[in-house]
Amino acid sequence: MIADALLDFYRDADLKAALTTSKVVDLKQDHPNLGSCVPPFYVILKVKDTSGDGTVTFNLQDSADNSAFATVTSVAVAGKDLVDTAIPVPVKHRRYLKLVTAVTGTVAGTLQRAVLNNVYDLPRTVGVEGYDQVKTID
Repeated sequence: MIADALLDFYRDADLKAALTTSKVVDLKQDHPNLGSCVPPFYVILKVKDTSGDGTVTFNLQDSADNSAFATVTSVAVAGKDLVDTAIPVPVKHRRYLKLVTAVTGTVAGTLQRAVLNNVYDLPRTVGVEGYDQVKTID
C-alpha cells in the first residue's frame, strides 16, 4: 500500500484511552463522495498487541467547515478481537474527515497506523513504504 502522509489519521497511538486528534484530512471539495470511487476508499487500521475485555469504537466523522463534526460511520470491536481491518468510507460525506475513538472497559495495544486509502491490502506489514517488487514464479 502506498499512502500519502497527508491521509494519515494516526501513527503509533496507544489504544488504552480515547483518541481525539486535531489531524483532519481535507479532501478539498465540498462533496467528495470517496465511497463511490472504484475501488472505494477505506480507513485502514493497522494494530499491534491488542488485548483486553473492553471495546474500542472507531468513529469516522465529517464536517463542511472543519469545526462542527458529525459521525458518518462507526465500528465497535472488542479489544481482544481487534485485528488489522478496513472501515469503508460512506458514499456520501463532507469535505473534512477525522477519526476519533471511544474506549469502554480495559483495552491494551497500539494503533500503528490509521490511514485513508483505496487499497484493501491487510496482509502487508506497516513498515512497507513506496513500491514493492512483484514476486514472480520464476
